[in-house]
Amino acid sequence: MTLQQKRRDEIKEAAAAIQAGKIIVYPTDTAYAIGCDFTNNAAIQKILQIKGRTDEKFTVIAATQEQVAKHFEFGKLASQYAEEFWPGPLSIAVNDQFSVRIPASDTAQAIAYIAQIPIIASSANKTGGESTFSLEDAKKALKSEEIAVWIDGGRLEKKEPSTIIKEEKGKITVIRQGSIHIRDNE
Repeated sequence: MTLQQKRRDEIKEAAAAIQAGKIIVYPTDTAYAIGCDFTNNAAIQKILQIKGRTDEKFTVIAATQEQVAKHFEFGKLASQYAEEFWPGPLSIAVNDQFSVRIPASDTAQAIAYIAQIPIIASSANKTGGESTFSLEDAKKALKSEEIAVWIDGGRLEKKEPSTIIKEEKGKITVIRQGSIHIRDNE
């Protein structure tokens, strides 16, 4: 079996796990992430438990602009930022719980595309821990039998997390400054 075929099989397995309400760990364009179907509250609660976290605010990864539009709405300015920086490490807050982005990661995009639903993309570590940039580090950080699929994307280059912005009343506010540097517009 070629490496490409192995990767395709892993992506299909991860997408099937997402559809079945299970938890996965996978590489993104910024770090390794733990994820599930963003609409599955039971799976989200498992992620919170695995990470030792109580804050239910999450970044969600989508495969395409069409998938984003099907599930989320945001304003004109935020749409302009999405057009400019997607795929890439820019997340746009869409409500009090979720921000969304399309990553520059073929693997992450493919999982969301095949699963036909945006997926949670929380850093694959315990809350307060360091981001993980290899599957080995993610496994050490998360030791959990609740994780159905672990996808090895190799060692990722260490990067800053995604920048998170939100649009309110026609203005952009930076919630978290990350690898894309954006200033609040006043």
